[in-house]
Amino acid sequence: MNRYKTILAVDDTPSNLDILVDILDRYEVFASTDGYDALKILKDKNIDLILLDIVMPSLNGFDLCKMLKEEPKTKDIPVIFITSKSDEETIEQAYDLGGIDYVTKPFKVKELISRVNTHLSLSNQNKELADKVEEETSKRLEQQNILVRNSRLAAMGEMMSAITHQWKQPLNAISVNVTSMEFYFKLDEVDKDEMLNHIKQINSSISFMNETVDDFKNYFNKNKTRSVFNIRKEVNRIYNMIKPQLLKENIEFIMDIDDDIKG
Repeated sequence: MNRYKTILAVDDTPSNLDILVDILDRYEVFASTDGYDALKILKDKNIDLILLDIVMPSLNGFDLCKMLKEEPKTKDIPVIFITSKSDEETIEQAYDLGGIDYVTKPFKVKELISRVNTHLSLSNQNKELADKVEEETSKRLEQQNILVRNSRLAAMGEMMSAITHQWKQPLNAISVNVTSMEFYFKLDEVDKDEMLNHIKQINSSISFMNETVDDFKNYFNKNKTRSVFNIRKEVNRIYNMIKPQLLKENIEFIMDIDDDIKG
């Protein structure tokens, strides 16, 4: 696994780079003697870890590290500073700028390899953890989307069931009126007023069905507002719609509702 890891070594002294490349021969090492050249390499290559000299003429290591931590593509690449300085102020600044560790010159082979291995391993674990978190987040979002879709389907099912229930009476009323009209036509006993009355009843039923659709649309509207209606008027409207069926079955309808009762 380690053989495929890539390291960028940045040091303005070529001999130091030769040593680093030799020590880290198990990795693919890209060497640069200049901070700006290092930026070009980072733009073109996928780098897993950076070994960065602090003191360089054109762009020092601190400034380069600061630039890297401000860029989305490079901000998560671990940076190990390589320096001949070991004073507290320098080391503190290295950590403040986002460095995760430092090694001193001249290089100690075992120490360098150990720190590189450790931080590559930690970086790899962090990436795996981030991938798992992203995967779990995606799963949860998908589950939430499924729940939302199921909820909408359930709501639509309830709405269709309610519409079916609400439309049963007006459809029956239409059927009764149409049957009555057909009966009189067959007997050739067409009465104009009677036909107009049947048509009026049919139109009333159709109007009720249209209003029912609007009511259900408003029910599922998030911005719906409450409205007041006259209960007596609504009951009378429904009665007129089913009146033919009541008369057919010799059912007497009695309504005892005060006219000023609101719903």
